[in-house]
Amino acid sequence: MMEPAEIDALGPLHGLRVLDLAGPMGVYCGRLLADLGADVIRVEPLEGDPGRRLPPYFQDEPGPERSLFHWHFNANKRGVTVDITQRDGQALFRRLAVTADIVIETFRPGYLAGLGLGYGDLETRNPRLIQTSITPFGQTGPYGDYAGEELIGQASGGLLWMCGWPDRPPVMMGGWPAMHQASAEAAAATLIAEQHRGFTGQGQHVDVSVQSTLPLTLMASMPEYYATGVQRQPRVGDGHMSALNGMFACKDGYIDIRFRGRPGQWDRIVAWLDSEGMAEDLIDPKWREPEFRRQTENYRHIDDVFQRFIRRYTREDAMELTQRQGIETGAVYTAEDILRDPQLQARGFFVEVTHEELGRSFQYPGGPYAFSATPWRLRRRAPLLGEHNVEIYEGELGLSRAELTTLRAARII
Repeated sequence: MMEPAEIDALGPLHGLRVLDLAGPMGVYCGRLLADLGADVIRVEPLEGDPGRRLPPYFQDEPGPERSLFHWHFNANKRGVTVDITQRDGQALFRRLAVTADIVIETFRPGYLAGLGLGYGDLETRNPRLIQTSITPFGQTGPYGDYAGEELIGQASGGLLWMCGWPDRPPVMMGGWPAMHQASAEAAAATLIAEQHRGFTGQGQHVDVSVQSTLPLTLMASMPEYYATGVQRQPRVGDGHMSALNGMFACKDGYIDIRFRGRPGQWDRIVAWLDSEGMAEDLIDPKWREPEFRRQTENYRHIDDVFQRFIRRYTREDAMELTQRQGIETGAVYTAEDILRDPQLQARGFFVEVTHEELGRSFQYPGGPYAFSATPWRLRRRAPLLGEHNVEIYEGELGLSRAELTTLRAARII
């Protein structure tokens, strides 16, 4: 029997088995569970998941094992291949599903059911099974059958409407926020279903709509419209809508400042500028009046004065000095900056992961949270295509080597 400390070291979700069939829309959901100790098995078609064909590629050489998208989102998972469109492949997946706690999928509503692999089919053999379906618009409703990926999620969820410049069409936000939001909400919902299963012994179907996850992120725009019926123009581009709120150029890039106008903040920042002889006319008492500062021509003047002052500093120095004045400030970082950031380094954020097939290791981003007793761990690189077929099908499902050979010859695995 394992000691409590040993169990804790394996992660809070140790003992859960997850079958991950998700495409790019939901692949981060499985990664979140895997990072917390779940045994997540990536289930792919024989040609590999579409995410393996997404750039960028290691050393700019395309290949199913070189996609950095695949590396990032499938780390900590094991991987098998199976053709679920064939009868023998469906039978093999059902055997897998009997051993699983959770299935994650992103197929169009009804697709898996058409193969005899829908939730209703699987839960008859495994009543404790939780199936999490992540689709653009959910399993029901007039748009349920509509296709969509990241851009459609941002558009239909209202995020796209908020991004860009007021005199131009909306601009897609980078970083795949719709995919990340949907996957994070799906992971949370899956764990809630797992908690319910612990009480009742019953699984359930978790239906996640990408569209439905995004209005939750729109801050004041949605509540304002609900309450007042007023729909404001949300796109401000890089405009500063009040004094000292926005981007300012420094010697080596930019900082972003959020001046809240809290008691004493204005006096502190003017005193700072004045100590270096650069407060200009802001020392005039009239500038202490918040209503005066809010007038468009006045807040633009304040920004101009501050811009002349702050551009003499590097981003790091500007961030430190402005933070000392009690002003929320952040340096605008590139990927290179993040890798060298002393704060992330001090917290041990980056993790070395070995790629045996390449004979070297790479730095990966670490966990977004730290547990005192059940640590987040990055245990393995993303699986090679079909890497764990023998380990799982033979070693864990009990298929014979001859059966594997037959399935491989028939292009089932």
